[in-house]
Amino acid sequence: MIIEGLRCVRQSLRNEGLLATLAICGSRVVDVGFDLRYGTDTYGWVSPGHFGLDAERVANSEYYKPSHGGPLRQVLASLDLPGRRVLFDIGCGKGRVLMIAAELGFDIARGIEFSPRLAVIAQKNLERFARRRQTATRCEVILDDIRAHTLRDDENVFYLFNPFDGLVMSSVVQKIQESLVRKPRQVHVVYRAPEQRRYLDGSSCFESPIRFCSLGQEYLLYRSTLGPSAASSS
Repeated sequence: MIIEGLRCVRQSLRNEGLLATLAICGSRVVDVGFDLRYGTDTYGWVSPGHFGLDAERVANSEYYKPSHGGPLRQVLASLDLPGRRVLFDIGCGKGRVLMIAAELGFDIARGIEFSPRLAVIAQKNLERFARRRQTATRCEVILDDIRAHTLRDDENVFYLFNPFDGLVMSSVVQKIQESLVRKPRQVHVVYRAPEQRRYLDGSSCFESPIRFCSLGQEYLLYRSTLGPSAASSS
């Protein structure tokens, strides 16, 4: 982990410069402080080989990497969300995004995770968070494979941190499209490290994405073409 951290610092110095790198390092310190403040365990990478899955499902998975709080708070706060705010974190890992959504006052913060080990950690983290931070947000973790899961039509923010390969991503985009057909509404997809973006770019259900960069983190923000006006006419 230390070696990986040093590699990231060197890369940041090359790409971002000294001042930006110092800001990024400061953001990482704040992320460590998140766990210290709430007694949670969200920091550090976890390889798919430690997910508690069979070899076939591991092959479709990416490393668990925690989302960095500072940039994510900026992204979520920038979204135009009329009415109830329901976030669905696809591949929620240890649950940090759900807790950040609770800090920001989302009505519901829901996550799905197919690693039984990570799902148990996420649930424990949410319980610890709830003991130290009182919010009105209803948080929940679903242990399931997203390919077998039916999206709920109240969900209007989908979050992904490059959790899987293109095969699974294709299925996820199809599920979001089906949900939009069932209930046309304004939906945002927040996509961190968008390696499989071609599946969203190729969907007629979304406008061209907005690129959001903060503290060395890149997000693509997609907004559905089926907004409130379409919903009211259906």
